[in-house]
Amino acid sequence: MSIGVLGPITFEVSADKVRTWQEAKRSATARWATHEVYAGKPKKEFIGPGLAKITMSVRLDIERGVVPKEELQQMRDQMDSGAVLQFTVGGELVGDFSIENVDEEWRRVSRDGVLTTAIVSLTLEEYQ
Repeated sequence: MSIGVLGPITFEVSADKVRTWQEAKRSATARWATHEVYAGKPKKEFIGPGLAKITMSVRLDIERGVVPKEELQQMRDQMDSGAVLQFTVGGELVGDFSIENVDEEWRRVSRDGVLTTAIVSLTLEEYQ
């Protein structure tokens, strides 16, 4: 069953494959300008909304039907190419995002050097 999609990356749970995120966070900011005023306090001016960011942790485990090395490479390729990816959750569009950061933690490597478990922290930035 598909939970969500980020461009070519499908987050899903089935009898054969588990690729899900944990601890997803979305943050957004407002943009403000501060104007100096002679002999008085500065004045603030609202300029507009900032770009949203989403961070999430994804477990990649060979025992759960995914090949961590290939999955990590796909994420790196999307980041390095500057691809703009549609992000949907539960069939609803969250927005267009680019992968800003891929932070990898190699948890387990087999005795023959195959990466079997990795935790990747993705940072997505809204694209306008």
